[in-house]
Amino acid sequence: MKTYLSIFFILSTFLLSAQDFKIIEVTSQKWTAGRARTGYGIKYNIKLVCKKRMWRLGFDKFWVNKEALKATIEKDLKNKKCFSKNDTIIVNAEKRVKFDRYGDPIIQANVNKTLPIKYDTPALLSYHIRKRNKSIAIPKIKEKKQIFYQ
Repeated sequence: MKTYLSIFFILSTFLLSAQDFKIIEVTSQKWTAGRARTGYGIKYNIKLVCKKRMWRLGFDKFWVNKEALKATIEKDLKNKKCFSKNDTIIVNAEKRVKFDRYGDPIIQANVNKTLPIKYDTPALLSYHIRKRNKSIAIPKIKEKKQIFYQ
């Protein structure tokens, strides 16, 4: 019985969370630093529109390929406590690889956490509203042209 209740709770949370946001665009862009051993990575941008008014909204992790990246909200919106209907929110996540002085790679911004739910889409964004954890599936990620810094 507990198993059925927990499955029902997870599915209902997942289905209801799709009503919080409309996904406008999700992009990824690979980048390579200009100097030797300064690193490379992938930057993800998630553009969302609120479907309803939300208090104390925060973004936790952006899951891509079963790997958790820290999700951060755009700088201009960090201190905003309330989001209104039709507000646009931009969430960023980044996987970065740097090198130590011996040339060994150091992977940054990865967080080893367990998946909030199983997903079969390219990515998943976990967030919370008033301390209630939710997730939204990302159906597709548009890949932008790679940047080579000089």
